[in-house]
Amino acid sequence: MKLGCVIMASGEGKRFGSNKMLADIYGEPLIARTIDSVPRGFDPRAIDAAACRCEQVGALLVVDECFLGFAPDARERSVAARAACSRHVAVLSAFTKLYGMAGLRLGYLISGNTQLIEGIRRAGQAWPVSSVAEAASIAALEDVEYVSRTRDVLAGERAWLSHELSSLGLSVVPSDANFLLVRTPAKDIPERLYKQGVLVRTCDSFSVLSRFWCRVAVRTRKENARLAMAFGRALRAEGASGEGEPDERGGASCSGAMAGADGRGSAKEVDTRG
Repeated sequence: MKLGCVIMASGEGKRFGSNKMLADIYGEPLIARTIDSVPRGFDPRAIDAAACRCEQVGALLVVDECFLGFAPDARERSVAARAACSRHVAVLSAFTKLYGMAGLRLGYLISGNTQLIEGIRRAGQAWPVSSVAEAASIAALEDVEYVSRTRDVLAGERAWLSHELSSLGLSVVPSDANFLLVRTPAKDIPERLYKQGVLVRTCDSFSVLSRFWCRVAVRTRKENARLAMAFGRALRAEGASGEGEPDERGGASCSGAMAGADGRGSAKEVDTRG
């Protein structure tokens, strides 16, 4: 089965997608990436329009909602209810992000397309979910306060880290997830951070981004402060490889301000990839 990829967004995220993709929806299955690629997720109206179009032409819209749980209005933005009664919409989600259970490899698909579900079941393992993963997922779902606490802490730390990075002159895309998308003035910023023991996710493998972009996780205040200081030192370093990427107003982005970061980093490596 051939899969295409549609990335749609609005507002601050319009650079990373376009609703004109709707005109290209014919009969091939599509994957819509939510917060994974677009920090603020999709405009629900865009997803609804894509779903309607897929139903009209007989295409399959697959919506990845793995990061959606971090958003405060996740329930309102989810298309799971629609997928449950549609043959042309499917939702993917997992416990790997919000619940931090990546090692258990537990996820699920929601769709009213029984043929699709049966095909996946036949292609999969006979016993796809272990007893440990099952018990952990039930316990996670029963801890309803965990999600609320996580969202509250994340909102505060995300705002703090976004402010700190912006004060350094970096361009930070508004986010509802547990990571920030950051535009840097030089291609080798990730390498400079790595030399300080800090790992960030480079975005040159994303079709709509380049080496000037990186993705960083929002973590504890101590780790976020270390990340901000590491960025400050990386920006002050001489010998940047590559020129600043032009922004929409012309001129190099992220130039100038480098104040607000100081101190020495430890040798311990910190993984801040979102």
